[in-house]
Amino acid sequence: MKRVNRSHMLLAAVMGWSGMTMPAVAATIVQSGTNVTEIDNIVILGNTYNVTFGTTVDTTFNSSSLATTAADALRAVLNGDPTALTVGPTDFSFFVCSASSGPGSCDGDLAREQAGSWINAGIFTGHTVNVDNPVAKFALVGTPEPAAVGLAGFGLALLCLAKKRRAGRS
Repeated sequence: MKRVNRSHMLLAAVMGWSGMTMPAVAATIVQSGTNVTEIDNIVILGNTYNVTFGTTVDTTFNSSSLATTAADALRAVLNGDPTALTVGPTDFSFFVCSASSGPGSCDGDLAREQAGSWINAGIFTGHTVNVDNPVAKFALVGTPEPAAVGLAGFGLALLCLAKKRRAGRS
């Protein structure tokens, strides 16, 4: 009978270990010059999102406090890049909508660039959404849980071990 390949055992061990120690992916700013068009892999309240800026009202964070939390996370990423001066179609502010009081209207948290820093400009209602007043649109990113990768590695290690034991009995 064939012996279990040591590289398979090593692969299983590495998968199990990496599943328990996977680092979080850092948020990535996508921009053209100083204009931010997208923020990818931003973690907000334990979920990973890709964020774009435009005219589609998005109420993913459907309360004032949740909208503020999301806007704070976006501001933190933007403040980490001194070249990120505008968002969407070259605007110096954006909204994170918590509700919509009508078509093209947004209630939520306003973020504004001021003297090279993104600040919280407060909660507003009835914001008119257009190309000069963009809103953040959130797309949930499916990411494998570290525990799932660890379990897969553990399962692979058990299979290799079982195969090794069976081969030893023959």
